Amino acid sequence: MSDTKTPATEKKKVAADAVAAAKAAKAAPKPAAKAADDDTPTVHGAAVNQGDINKGGTAKSPLPLILPLTAIILEKGHNPRIHLDEEKIKELAKDIKVNGLLQPISVRPVPNKDGKFSLIAGERRFRAVGLLEHTTIPVMVRTDLAEDPARAKAAAIAENEVREGLNPVELGRAFADLRSTYQWTPAKIATETGVNHQKVRRCLDIMETPKDIQTKVSTGEISLGAALEYAALDEDQRKALKDAMKPGVSAAEIKAAAKQHAREAEKASKGEVTHDGKAATRKKGAERSKSVAAWRGNREKQGMIGLACSTLLKSEAAGDDSSPDYHAVVGAVTALLWSRGDLNEIFAPTKDNKAEYNTFRNLLASEAKVYDAAHPTDQTTEGVGEGGEEGGEEVEEGEGT
Repeated sequence: MSDTKTPATEKKKVAADAVAAAKAAKAAPKPAAKAADDDTPTVHGAAVNQGDINKGGTAKSPLPLILPLTAIILEKGHNPRIHLDEEKIKELAKDIKVNGLLQPISVRPVPNKDGKFSLIAGERRFRAVGLLEHTTIPVMVRTDLAEDPARAKAAAIAENEVREGLNPVELGRAFADLRSTYQWTPAKIATETGVNHQKVRRCLDIMETPKDIQTKVSTGEISLGAALEYAALDEDQRKALKDAMKPGVSAAEIKAAAKQHAREAEKASKGEVTHDGKAATRKKGAERSKSVAAWRGNREKQGMIGLACSTLLKSEAAGDDSSPDYHAVVGAVTALLWSRGDLNEIFAPTKDNKAEYNTFRNLLASEAKVYDAAHPTDQTTEGVGEGGEEGGEEVEEGEGT
């Protein structure tokens, strides 16, 4: 038999081969999906090439992507938030597990490293997703910041301030870095970060204070104002008033303590300080009497203290003894009484020291009584200067009787 194939036979063989190939292709396993740690960004599962990334992504229109965690780089020193609370990150992870990631993190492309991105803001969210062992994370890409680390840092500050405010020391460090590394002025820092210009300057000033004071400010132990008041003192004054930097101390208390220290230093320079305890007590008593006499001879000052004491007691009687205004009045009354010489310290006595506290309360009642007697129809704080003069005149006569 001849092996020569007819055209009909050849066609049948080609057809049979095609059918077999189709069946084999259908039966073959599908190609495996890309591994989760593949550095290929996607949008709704579709791969996005580097060219597409380079075209979009600005502040007004960031490019939304899904990135592998391994494609994101955390640059050391970029995050303005110094302390990341691990417990809060764990709580955030639990929330993400239940509700998903509600806000994507912000990233920017790393120059000359295709497929790599640097984190701008969202480190806590990034770490929380990592705790859940997820391999990808939603992001917003800021291509416009790819080669602008200064503005990337400003964007990080702005987003952190909106989500959960940074403390003054964290802001101060970030602002100082922008000023020293990129020569940004306080005005430019304020414009780029959206932080008030005065706050920018105050946070920069806090960086001039000793490290232990910065620590107290960052933990909320003392206020920014108190720390800056302390920073304005010279080295000798700082050493003398270091013990005054107690939790909750106010700027006004630091200022008053500094004035007191200055007066004592001036007396020491004139040789007015004695080591004889009894002599010192007599001298102090004489000076206090002289101070009180001078105060009570000043009708305007005496009127001020009378009005302040009266206002304080009326606030207490009305049950308004927990508002910030009430505590401000307490501070003012204490400062006035201390300045006049009635108190040994600028701090208001507490109930822990019963004797001093009772003396303080009796003093308030006495001053308020004299003032109210001189101003029977005065129910407001209006006309303090005018009322102070009248009240001072009445008190002066009362003290003489």
